[in-house]
Amino acid sequence: MPSIGAPELTMNRLSQILRTFIPLVILAAATRGHAQVGIYGTLNASHVDNPSTAQSISFGGKTTDYWSTGFGVGIYYDAYHLGPISLGLDLRGSDAKQVKTGLGGVRLAIHPPILPLKPYVEGLVGGTNSTNIYNTANTNFVYQVVGGLDYTIIPHFDFRAIEIGYGKISSGITTASTPRSTLINVSSGIAIHF
Repeated sequence: MPSIGAPELTMNRLSQILRTFIPLVILAAATRGHAQVGIYGTLNASHVDNPSTAQSISFGGKTTDYWSTGFGVGIYYDAYHLGPISLGLDLRGSDAKQVKTGLGGVRLAIHPPILPLKPYVEGLVGGTNSTNIYNTANTNFVYQVVGGLDYTIIPHFDFRAIEIGYGKISSGITTASTPRSTLINVSSGIAIHF
């Protein structure tokens, strides 16, 4: 009789191990299937709302609302994965006419297993350097929330269909006469991921 019970105990134990091990293997395979590092380039259009018309903190050489165009580059790293959701970091810079920005922050992306669409959202902080109407360079604090949609064309190559960002530019001294300026970005480009 002991010889019959021993195989049953072994089979039950093996069954338990497999029930635990197989989902972990599937989860690990799903998390490793996503790109972890990506680089991108974009064409940008930025709208700066500068309500301060008499101050030297005017952006882009103008003292009223204006649009400025340029390009941007960046790199992201998706450090943590849970199924189709990834969490990571993004570092980026942009160069528009008379306005340069450098931003970094947290990135949350969704990679659906079947669809070629990859939506993402980011919270970014950094700085901007601009030249005002007096040809004086100003460096200011920026915070921004962006959201976008990448479309996979071929493996490891995405079309960044659209990215829209909304944020504030602060000169460090915010009063009723010098409120924060609003920064709105619209961009499109390409992303390569590894």
